[in-house]
Amino acid sequence: LKTVLRPQDTLIDPAIGAAPGNARLLIGEHAETATLSTEFLRAYGSTDKTTAIEEQQVCVTTLDSLIERFGIPSFIKIDIEGFELEALRGLSQAPPALSFEINERLVPIAVDVVRRLETLSDSYWFRLSPYEHYRWTRKPALKAGDFIDWLSSAELPKTGDIYAFIDKGPS
Repeated sequence: LKTVLRPQDTLIDPAIGAAPGNARLLIGEHAETATLSTEFLRAYGSTDKTTAIEEQQVCVTTLDSLIERFGIPSFIKIDIEGFELEALRGLSQAPPALSFEINERLVPIAVDVVRRLETLSDSYWFRLSPYEHYRWTRKPALKAGDFIDWLSSAELPKTGDIYAFIDKGPS
């Protein structure tokens, strides 16, 4: 990551969670599967090269702490392999826009994240983009309840990103 940072970017070392402290980071065969979530590793099992082969103790901070330090961002991207809900438990205000990853085997976590965001603001609208397709799977954006209903009945991609916007967001 350090090689692609722009001058206006800030890289921080702590993991994001519900409360400050320390946690065990589980690192798989592929760096992109590093996670604080044992549920993520259980859901994907060893056949998907997500078995933890290394563990590291890491510092944990909260989104609220980062907002206190840097100010509220216009957009937050959360890609932390099944630990999204815990990260949002450390957030007490609604950012204007946010995205988080959804995995087909962890849809209940995505549903809980949508519900958590709705507690921060009932003005959020939600959309889904399949992994690296850069297009929406559904138009128009949906409010939390309708989006949860759709998630429960839709044929979802293996992975993707859910976007939450305080306004309806891009069409």
